[in-house]
Amino acid sequence: MLIRRASKDEVALLAKLGPESYRDHYAHLWGADALSRWLDDQFDPVRLAGELGSDEVSYQLLFEGERAVGFAKSVRDQQVPGHPELLGRELQKIYFLRDAAGRGLGAHLLDVVIADVRAGDEPLIWLDVIKPNEGGQRFYQRHGFERVGELPWATDRGEFGKWLMVRRF
Repeated sequence: MLIRRASKDEVALLAKLGPESYRDHYAHLWGADALSRWLDDQFDPVRLAGELGSDEVSYQLLFEGERAVGFAKSVRDQQVPGHPELLGRELQKIYFLRDAAGRGLGAHLLDVVIADVRAGDEPLIWLDVIKPNEGGQRFYQRHGFERVGELPWATDRGEFGKWLMVRRF
């Protein structure tokens, strides 16, 4: 296993890995057309190139051998919605391919992101997790995150909602 920051020349890798890993776990929450539109936006190569060239956005890739099986995306200096007093790193995405999930790799990847947050002297890391993802909620709670609020969230298939979770340092 190797975890490292994505380089500017890995746009194509993220443009493939992102949609594949998201579909593996969350496609059931979307209709096919709506999901394709959302993924096309989130993993648009032009958007990814801009993010990979930014000092504010960090993509960490996790490899098993030569194969990328997961990644995390975080953004510096983001305010927690509804909490103007809370500013820190937002963990926007942490996705794994289906065959890599459930094997403890997420904990290793999260540890690397947290170490990066701490090295940057940021006071907290926060995220939102969809309410139906109870396993994800338990995972983040085991890693020191606590719920601080909720957000509305819906797809074309219905209202689901999200929990806001924060870990302070």
